[in-house]
Amino acid sequence: NVLAFGSDWRWIYPADGLGEGWHAVGFDDSTWVSGPGQFGYGDSDESTVISTDPAPRPMTAYFRTTVDVTDPAQFSGVLGALIRDDGAVIYVNGVEVARENMPEGPITPTTPAVAGIANRADEKAPVALTIGSDAFVPGSNTIAVEIHNANRWSGDLSFDLELLGQP
Repeated sequence: NVLAFGSDWRWIYPADGLGEGWHAVGFDDSTWVSGPGQFGYGDSDESTVISTDPAPRPMTAYFRTTVDVTDPAQFSGVLGALIRDDGAVIYVNGVEVARENMPEGPITPTTPAVAGIANRADEKAPVALTIGSDAFVPGSNTIAVEIHNANRWSGDLSFDLELLGQP
């Protein structure tokens, strides 16, 4: 298990979003708040509530954590299970490795998810994704995720992630 659901992450939910480089390995996130997943607001199933502000809220929330991988070559790949409401972009060591419910092309702090997810079962169902083991290095690895709502008036946002090394 590379990363379990409910793991601790550093997070920030800024009004104006973040600029370039926030997902890079050396980025200083020491002023960010930390807590365990599941993150979000509006569904009453969050371990860490990231907002109680009334709408309109920021479009994008940002999350970072590190994981230790002794030998990534032992994996044929890494299977991810992503809980996201509405869209997500995932980075490993500063490189984008997956998108879910997000448009193609450059992503900014104001880029909306492709579609809002309103069905509660869909909000809770983990989305499967595969990450190549070559995204990881021996030792410490930075995982960064941005979660985008479909609009700033959304009443909820959710995020958690599990990563399992595959033999």
